[in-house]
Amino acid sequence: MGLLNGAAVWSECGCIGGTSGIMACSKDPCKEKVLVTQRATRSDLKTQNEAILAQSIAPPGYEHGADQKLLNTSKNNYKTETIRSNTSTHSFLPNFSLNSTEGYSVGASHGHPAGSGPSPKDVMQIAYQSKDAELVAAGSTAVSKYKAMASATTMTVNGNYVITAKDWPALCAFQTAFDADENGANDDFVDEALTYQAAHPTVTDHEATVYAIIKIYGSAINVYKASPGSTTYTPLTIVSNIVTNLLRP
Repeated sequence: MGLLNGAAVWSECGCIGGTSGIMACSKDPCKEKVLVTQRATRSDLKTQNEAILAQSIAPPGYEHGADQKLLNTSKNNYKTETIRSNTSTHSFLPNFSLNSTEGYSVGASHGHPAGSGPSPKDVMQIAYQSKDAELVAAGSTAVSKYKAMASATTMTVNGNYVITAKDWPALCAFQTAFDADENGANDDFVDEALTYQAAHPTVTDHEATVYAIIKIYGSAINVYKASPGSTTYTPLTIVSNIVTNLLRP
């Protein structure tokens, strides 16, 4: 059973044409999960992500992270980035750049010491970077490349998550609303998580936060999860008010 999206149908296997033959669906997680897994499996990024998690869960429990930057715009070779911390237990700020010296940003990876899933601010970082003045000034080709590769990775002891944008106008609208009332957005996020736990008393805090992020922002983003220690990512969705794999591995 699929969901109507314009002239096409969003099915469990992806986007298929409707009676008009027009493909109107957003980014296909069936295909994108392969790219997400391929990136996470790269030895350089895999080693970096493992170190990010280890440093994040070590005392005193500060979030650690690193930017993901390409060495140049013609090949997908990544620049080695130093893992760092903002000495905060609840935030990590990416350092966007778009030049041959500092590298070409396509996202960031960071750890959550408490084991919770991605936060609303993690979602917004993708949108913030898409509007970076240096990126916009570089022109439409540079913006398109960023949007095609952009992601936010969250490393936790309960599993690892990658967020990508599937509907940029919708994501940017969420970001505008978030900036207008960040406290309200965070309160809504917590309320959704608590509501999910109340309805399903056996779910953990981190499962509840993942539900909340998909419930609120799922129209604009794809969310992928890999089990602890794994680099094989599967897209998540909500079916009958339960978080589940969109496609079984």
